[in-house]
Amino acid sequence: RSSDLVFNSSPELAMARFRAAQAAADCSAAKAGQPVILYVVATQTGGTPQTNMDLMQEVSDEMAPWLLHCDSIKMTLSRLEDTRMVEIRTHILSEPVDALTHRSGEYDAVLSDWLEIANPLVVHIRHLAWQSLSLPSLAKARGSKVVFSFHDFYTLCPTVKLLDENNVFCGGTCTK
Repeated sequence: RSSDLVFNSSPELAMARFRAAQAAADCSAAKAGQPVILYVVATQTGGTPQTNMDLMQEVSDEMAPWLLHCDSIKMTLSRLEDTRMVEIRTHILSEPVDALTHRSGEYDAVLSDWLEIANPLVVHIRHLAWQSLSLPSLAKARGSKVVFSFHDFYTLCPTVKLLDENNVFCGGTCTK
């Protein structure tokens, strides 16, 4: 019968089954009932990721820590399970997040989908570099509280140190 053929071989139904299986797997984690805090980083080495892991482990008794990482090309969504990060989703952007505007429609679309998956109560942005500047507004639009940690001066100065070409303090006013 044609209805059996559609039910068994329809790409739309196959995708629905896949998403249902993913949702069941995502909800079966031990911390599935806890509110989610999504941390956002751009680097995986250095002090910020180490400090971030400390923060994630510290809140893990009360919240389910998730991590969004983007290096401008590869986006990864993970969650902390015990003491290790478990990758939930990965996406390779067809074009990198623009270095000048910090915008990417593709990043925004993937992020919107991932915010639905993680459903974070809080989004803690540790690094906005290599992310889309839309990230805070997209998180707020879906009801998440947004915390933005300033640990360097990247949002004011591309060198992060507020120094000009002569290593003189520029106060965030870039010279030619």
